Amino acid sequence: MKISRSFSLWAMVLREAESAGGGGGGTPPASAPPAAPAFMDTLPEEYRADPTFLPFKESGLGALAKSYKNAAGLLGLDKAHVLRMPVKDDDPAWGDVYSRLGRPEKVDGYELPTVEGMPEVAPEHKAAWLKAAHDAGVTKRQAAAMWEAYGKTAAAVMQQGQQAETARSAEVEQQLRAELGGAYDARVKGARDAVIAYGGQELADYLSETGLGNDPRMFKLFDKLARNLTPETLVKGPGAALAGPRSPNEAKAEIRKREGDAEFMKRYHNAAHPAHGDALQEMADLYKAAFPA
Repeated sequence: MKISRSFSLWAMVLREAESAGGGGGGTPPASAPPAAPAFMDTLPEEYRADPTFLPFKESGLGALAKSYKNAAGLLGLDKAHVLRMPVKDDDPAWGDVYSRLGRPEKVDGYELPTVEGMPEVAPEHKAAWLKAAHDAGVTKRQAAAMWEAYGKTAAAVMQQGQQAETARSAEVEQQLRAELGGAYDARVKGARDAVIAYGGQELADYLSETGLGNDPRMFKLFDKLARNLTPETLVKGPGAALAGPRSPNEAKAEIRKREGDAEFMKRYHNAAHPAHGDALQEMADLYKAAFPA
């Protein structure tokens, strides 16, 4: 019968399927995919030992593609625009690199600008600066820019110093005028004369250049020296103080000193004393200095 034959065929197919599946009736496990070959093994045989490709042994195809892209970008470039940088800092090849970047062949090839207000630089210091720039590979353009920046900074610093010195000088003058009163001009002139007399113009220039001339202690030193320059500037009498123009406070102190001097007061009050006139004049001068109009 047709049904019996179809059933028999179906039964035979089932038996063959069970036999192929090992009788378990389940889906057989999938096998693991084969391991990917190493990158170097994917290259043609003649390139596998080529040192050119060794840097890509670990990084693989992606790194090789990137390197190729970079190399392709250099194709067609003028070789004069491509620099080969030395690995070591002391490699003499750096000289060629510096020259191609714009460093002059010799130190005297630099052209430095003149900077307004820049203080004068000693020739030996300027020469040392240029040599250092040349040794470091500084280009002409860079050297000019660096010198200009240095000059502007130095000019600004010098200007600040001058302004500070001017302010200091005005402060000292105000202080001395308050202390010396009407005697200020004469005493300052005397101190300046003493500087020239004892130290010459060289000392005067030094005090001016260094600002020491504005130090009140220096003024007081040369003020005393000035009042010793000639015999006419000394007050008569043993142990007398230095004369010359006095400040009000100095004059008042001298008056008190004279009033406590018995010998002086004897000359001052005794009209018959030979030095009576000198004593009167001395006290008159002291009072005039102590209480200026």
